[in-house]
Parts: sequence; C-alpha cells; structure tokens
Amino acid sequence: MKRLVVAYALVALAFAAVSWAAGGTATAPARPAAVPSAVSISISASACRVAPGRIPAGAVRFTIANRSRVAQRFAIAQKASSVVRPGGRLTFLVRLDDPAVYPYRCLPSRGDVRRGSLRVAHNVIVEADMDASDAMAILYLLSRADVEVAAIVVDGAGGSHCPAGATNALSLAALAGKPRVPVGCGRPRPLQGAHVFPEEWRDLADDLWGLPLPARPARTPAGLGDQVLRRAIESAPGRVEVLTLGPPTELAAVLSADVALKGKIRSVTMMGGAVGVPGNINRPEIANPYAEWNFYVDPYAANIVLRSGLPITLVPLGATNDVPLNSAVAGRLGRSPTAVFVRRLITLLASSRGPSPTGYFWDELAAAVLVEPAIGRYATKRLAVIQREGPESGRTVQAADGARVRVTISANRARFERSFASTLR
Repeated sequence: MKRLVVAYALVALAFAAVSWAAGGTATAPARPAAVPSAVSISISASACRVAPGRIPAGAVRFTIANRSRVAQRFAIAQKASSVVRPGGRLTFLVRLDDPAVYPYRCLPSRGDVRRGSLRVAHNVIVEADMDASDAMAILYLLSRADVEVAAIVVDGAGGSHCPAGATNALSLAALAGKPRVPVGCGRPRPLQGAHVFPEEWRDLADDLWGLPLPARPARTPAGLGDQVLRRAIESAPGRVEVLTLGPPTELAAVLSADVALKGKIRSVTMMGGAVGVPGNINRPEIANPYAEWNFYVDPYAANIVLRSGLPITLVPLGATNDVPLNSAVAGRLGRSPTAVFVRRLITLLASSRGPSPTGYFWDELAAAVLVEPAIGRYATKRLAVIQREGPESGRTVQAADGARVRVTISANRARFERSFASTLR
C-alpha cells in the first residue's frame, strides 16, 4: 500500500521538507476533517519532545524513526512516550487533518526550544495524457513537499500513445527522485466515440519533443490504467484527490464500475472544457469552434465525472488564458534536474511559437489550483458536455439540468508564476 509519507528533520540538521513557522504561528484549519493521513517524522541526533497542537478528529499512524546513534525518548502530545533504541522505530496513533499545517514544539535535551510546523500532504492521483503541459504539471507536483503523488495514469487516447507516454511518466518520476510512483497505461480509445489527438502531436510527445530522456526508468508500467487507478484509490490511507489533465477516460471507467469508490475520493480537479470562450481545436479537418481538446476526445467520460456527485473544480480554457506560456518564467527556475528539464521544455515551446506564443500553462494551472486554491477565482455553474457527434461535440454548456461544478473563472498570473518558479528550484 502506498502510504502518504512526509519526512521531517526536527532539529537544526535538515528541515527542507517542512514549512518552518518561526514562533509556532501556524494554525490548524477551523473545520476538522475525519480523513486519516500517514505522517513519518525523522528524528536527528538530539532527543526531542514532539507535541503537535490542535489535533482534530481522524486517527492516523504517526511513525518516529530514530536515525541517531543513541537512544531517544519521545512523547506525542504528552499522551504517550517511549525510548527508541538506535536504529529502531516507534509508532503512535495521533489525529491529523488533511491536508493542513499544524504547529509543534521540539524540546531538545540540550539547547533552545525550536518551533516549526508539521505539514500533512495532499494525496494526489494524476490522470494525464502526457503532452508537454502534463509533463511540467507532473514535475511541479512531484517537486512539492506538500504533495504525495500516489499514482499516474496515462490516457491511451490522449496527447501521447501508450506505452510510450507511460515510459515518459516513469522517467519524469525518476528525474524527480520518486521512482516508485506507480504508472498505469490507459485504453487506446475513449469510452465512446473515436476522437483522438492529432497523430503528429502524439508522435512528438512520445519522443519527448526531441529532448533526451531525462532519467532512465527502473520500472515498467504497473498495469492497465483503470487497474492502477483503482488500486491507488483503494490502498490510500485516507481519501485521495484526483487531478485529470487529459480526457478523464480512466476515472470515468472506474466510477462507472464501482460507485462505492466515490467514498474514497475527496475531490476531483479537471483541466478541461471551454466555458463562455471559444474552444481550442483549431484543426482544418475538424469543424468545431466550441470544444476544448480534453472534453472533445471523450465527452461521454467528461459527463460521467461531472455528474458523479463528487466535489469538482473545473479549470477551463477561460482561466488558463490568464497564464500564457512565456520564457520569462523559465528564467526564474532553479538548477535542480527537474527545473533544468522544465526550462528546456518551456524554451523549446516558446521559441517554436515565435515572440508572441499562443500556448498557455494549461495543466500546470490545474495542478497549482489543486494545492493553492487562492491562485484562482471561482463561480458555481451547472454544466454539461454535448456528446452527440457534430460541430458541437465536446462543447461545455450551461444547462438547468447540468451538474453543479466549481468553475475557475480567472487566475492570478503573478501568484501562479511565483508558485511554479519557487517550486521548481
């Protein structure tokens, strides 16, 4: 079972994965959630008394690992204590909300009292079609300390083919230092119809747009897309958040086959649709000025997910128009392997479109909205997707009998770019 694990070093040696809050000013959310998450705390050589504060409902497993050369004594919320021998581990049950930040105090046996915050990560499953925007969105999520990517499912009828797209996803996970993320390969056709992305686009994505494979994956795809998606949902320690960056074919298939799985899904964030703006098909052989590609490829699946009753946040073209692809963002990235790859990809895409690029950070915005909702502005609308074949196939429309969906109506460009650049360091 893939557990949600966030590692922290609680003293002065290494604390990169924790969001420090000097003076312990971080606070827990007002609404307690009964969703368990697993949190792993790594203790360095100094003995500490760890006391997470303001613990809401939802018992979870809290593991302390002693990586020092001497025995340590720990107490969790002053309710339990034990000696951890060198090389040993000690497990507590505590209550932590998800995802959230909680203050703690670390009291070394010698030295000053240190304060920081425990962050419980978003447990995310990504369904992607592995075009360039998907690749950058996935690396953004894999690079965040507050996100645990539980699985990646590659659409077989999306922006790349399977298994090439799955191999690329495994390569990106290895590049980000997460080689054990399971990757599934989706079906080669949508649930209904025969729409697919243009073959020349898919061939380019299969070849990583001419860039060298960033890391050699040590594993092969873990199975079919719906199987990997189902296992990731069922084995999660709590409810998961699903992010769809391509046609939502595999998620729709899983929801149709097992309605009970909805109870394990906390929310769905979807990049798709064009609400009140023109579509982006722009192909001479397809007379359709209304649809966005993800929903055009599998409008039937899009309707299944929208009408599932799950909390849906839609990130349509109207919002992504606020975040144009631009080389200036590439210049703000860091020097990590993931940042270097993303910089090269942005530079390549921007140069191929000239000085006024028409591309946007489509999937990257959807990923950012999932973990930092304040980047977007929202309105609730009743939406449906036209399924019948013709010039409106895949069109997203407002309808009285449509599903209630939280629609991202705009995005804060500066805030998005700051989040993107500060993550890929």
